[in-house]
Amino acid sequence: FKFTNTGEVDLLITKAKGNCGCTVADYPKNAIKPGQGGEISVTFDTSGRMGTHKKSVFITANIEKKTKRIFIKANVRPRNEAATINKQ
Repeated sequence: FKFTNTGEVDLLITKAKGNCGCTVADYPKNAIKPGQGGEISVTFDTSGRMGTHKKSVFITANIEKKTKRIFIKANVRPRNEAATINKQ
């Protein structure tokens, strides 16, 4: 997930936590200056999870509502079939 700090102060992300142990997020640990961008990488462990899944990550930062939620959707198929991942 790519984003831009559209605020007037440095953006400080303090936590990014998936809604389950199979979803892990990696986020910028340094302050992001106004106008600058960053990226949050989300990994979903599909082991033993066939079918459609919707996972969320809760981002905690120095923003007005303190927490922002982002989602990923995945349709997990056997290895010999094509899989799709959609960002929201």
